[in-house]
Amino acid sequence: MRYSNIRGVFLVNEKKVSSVKSLNILLVDEVMTTGTTIRECAEILKKAKTKSVSAINYC
Repeated sequence: MRYSNIRGVFLVNEKKVSSVKSLNILLVDEVMTTGTTIRECAEILKKAKTKSVSAINYC
């Protein structure tokens, strides 16, 4: 259920894709329940050809 609610919500602006290519990205989420938000964001960033995507949460 959570996955279907968040699918397609995030994107990298087509005009900004070149600015994230080859970057190491760190996603920070205050609460991680199912991991769906971080997973979806990471997927979108990987499609934009980032060098790496890491994630942390602090709950």
